[in-house]
Amino acid sequence: MNKTPDTPAPVEAKEKPDNPDLTRLHEQIGPSPEQLLPKMEMNQFLEQSQQHRLYLLTGNTNVAEGKSLTVDFHKNAALEREITAGHILPPEVRKITIDGIEGARNGLNGEFYANNGKGERLKIFTGTEIMINKLSSEEALQTMRQSIDKQTSTFSEDEQPIARTALERGIDPILVVNTQESLGSGYESLEDEQRAEMLATIVARKQGEFQMYFPDLEVKDSESGKYSPEFVGYILPDTKSIKTVGDKMGLDSNQMQQAEEFQSNFQERKWGYSTELINSDPMAALKNEIASTEGDYESYNRGRAGVRGKRLEQPLSQMTIGEIMQHQNLPEGHPERLFACGKYQIIPKTFRSAVAFAQLSLDDIFSPENQEKMFPYLISHEKRPNLYAYLNGHSNSIYGAQMDLAMEFASIPQPNGLGYYDGDSAGNKAEGGSGRAQRVAQILKSLRSQKTTESKQSIS
Repeated sequence: MNKTPDTPAPVEAKEKPDNPDLTRLHEQIGPSPEQLLPKMEMNQFLEQSQQHRLYLLTGNTNVAEGKSLTVDFHKNAALEREITAGHILPPEVRKITIDGIEGARNGLNGEFYANNGKGERLKIFTGTEIMINKLSSEEALQTMRQSIDKQTSTFSEDEQPIARTALERGIDPILVVNTQESLGSGYESLEDEQRAEMLATIVARKQGEFQMYFPDLEVKDSESGKYSPEFVGYILPDTKSIKTVGDKMGLDSNQMQQAEEFQSNFQERKWGYSTELINSDPMAALKNEIASTEGDYESYNRGRAGVRGKRLEQPLSQMTIGEIMQHQNLPEGHPERLFACGKYQIIPKTFRSAVAFAQLSLDDIFSPENQEKMFPYLISHEKRPNLYAYLNGHSNSIYGAQMDLAMEFASIPQPNGLGYYDGDSAGNKAEGGSGRAQRVAQILKSLRSQKTTESKQSIS
């Protein structure tokens, strides 16, 4: 068994915040971020001021030019998926560097976008170091606030909280106000102000994706300042939404047709990889690296460490996909329940999507060949956007790519050598430590290089 690195020392809080809600949480759960964060719900985190959020993720409450902050989500996967630098850094922070990429802030409290020509949104994970490069004066911030107040006043009283949040994050308030139903799924339990913040974050995320994947297209028209028809088609879910929201955003009939055409073409695209890349030597190296500690075509588990169920009547690779889904849908503790299945340990909530992505049916056999067909979904844009963006040359963040891989495969270590799910109820523990993390990084770089070579060949 590979020896894993020692667990890093707990973050020592430099200052104890005086927020009453946070003080209450201190009393209930404990005084330190590593005790608070693992049990913290999204709404509890968003209740906090940016200063207190900064404390929870970095152990600091103050910022200064030249100061470096290290992020730690303490295994709170829900927060790590959603929370960005824009959520935790106060308005005066205008420019930062993450993973060697400098980014500037959008709006008063908005996201940070890269200045590298790709427009990617700078993301944070456990282990991310944020370097504070530039702070703004209070006078400049006050001018921004006054402009936001003036624009917010043009909306109805019910719409003002969402409009203000959108404006503070540098997002078109008309788009956010009119896409609450289509974009806000999953955030219904949040309070209005918190939900507005997450809606604005979703639009910012989509904006970052659009700039990465379609660098030749504009998010906003340079003359009017309005969102382009292509971006409207990218962010809205269907033709009905385009007609409803597009009209309120001032799109004419020709622009709405452009948006509909772009959406139709975009939805027909499969956010996967070329056949050449999937069949390349670097991809084979990545798959072998994953399988070396995940399993083989017959591997499965029950979802919790130490649980022994009834032996399968036939090998996993001879069962139909429908049969496996039936076993995965059984309640926890059932002797025939299956959880992670196959060479790539595909869990229930991912399995169905992977089947659809590979265009397989319930009657197809979960054979070695079909397991390989399902693999690309696990590293696709839909499932792991940071990994996909890096491998396709849309992002320069190898750190984000490695974090996505560690989140998808429990046995693969993060850049720091530790597993993302180490110590969970399923008994997961990544193997190989920092040495293996470096080996994985080299494989990813080789895959990215392979993609670049393909692109050059297609052009020539």
